[in-house]
Amino acid sequence: MKKNPKPIVLYIDSDYCAYCSIQQKQLSKDKKVQDILSHNFYFVKINSEQKSQIIFDHQVYEYNTKAEAHQLACLYALENGKIATPTWVIFSKEYIPIFKYNGLINVKDLQILLENFSEK
Repeated sequence: MKKNPKPIVLYIDSDYCAYCSIQQKQLSKDKKVQDILSHNFYFVKINSEQKSQIIFDHQVYEYNTKAEAHQLACLYALENGKIATPTWVIFSKEYIPIFKYNGLINVKDLQILLENFSEK
């Protein structure tokens, strides 16, 4: 990431989330969005309940047993005291959050959104 800095898209989902399943199916079928994500961003997908450590912006994030969710999910997907999935967060190349959305995004709207945040 340091050798080729790009904006980062953090996508947080969960196993029990019906909207996440819909979002994943939409993403898997849309080659244009896949191309934008793979060429213009670093795409990071995490499950809100995953137990493994993640190093993000030089910090270690782990599963929070008290919250029963991953620390990154607690940090970026918390909405009204609960983890809201799916959650989309776009970060600048400097790891500054510049966009956040909790919920299902239509892939055409997602494409427009990603193109607006892409490096030209």
